[in-house]
Amino acid sequence: MIKNINGRNRIFYLDEVRALAIILVILCHIIREFCQIRPSGSLGWLSVGVFIELGVMGVPLFLMISGSLLLNREYDLPDFLKRRFTRILIPFIFWALLLPIYKIIVNNDPTPYLTLFLDRQYWFIYMLIGVYLFLPIINSFIREYKMKGVEYFLILWLITITLNTFGLYPFHALELSYFAGYVGFIVLGYYLTNKEFKLSDKHMIWLGLILFIVFTLINLHFTLPITKLEFSMMVH
Repeated sequence: MIKNINGRNRIFYLDEVRALAIILVILCHIIREFCQIRPSGSLGWLSVGVFIELGVMGVPLFLMISGSLLLNREYDLPDFLKRRFTRILIPFIFWALLLPIYKIIVNNDPTPYLTLFLDRQYWFIYMLIGVYLFLPIINSFIREYKMKGVEYFLILWLITITLNTFGLYPFHALELSYFAGYVGFIVLGYYLTNKEFKLSDKHMIWLGLILFIVFTLINLHFTLPITKLEFSMMVH
């Protein structure tokens, strides 16, 4: 549903998806704390892992929302970059300067400023910067080739990330890494928003649930042994 509010069109279902993504990101960060109080490898520990996998969907949802709103648009490149990076860099610089002060006061650690802007928790910001730098190129491609171009990109993206996940893709032999990574979620968001599917809403829900279960099991297969090892090292 689209409504005009204060002269601007708002797509309410995207607002609902954005709210869900926020909740999932918060869930993911909170639930990680429970891993440390559950016996490694126990059923409770595994359940926490499942909730973490549910929570990590928040980031792809944010990216898909951006794709549905920003792709196949006509805009001036300098103006686009100015708008996007003003919204990202100003809050980023503020918190990157403030967080070390908090760590110094609370943890009595004088070293945070030595790694200013390099903290691993800023990975989302750097990922987003890279995606936005690449987005105008993807936008021009989609404006030129429409849905056929979108489907072409998504097929190569899906093949690349699938083979890469299972360690079967030789990047040194056939360079398709340009199609890998988070930028695919941007394109996927545009595709899901604009593609007319023949399946009913009910069937789409069931299909989405099945895909979620399958990919969650695959992800748990790869991530839980690593997480278990990390917690074992922390204990010893």
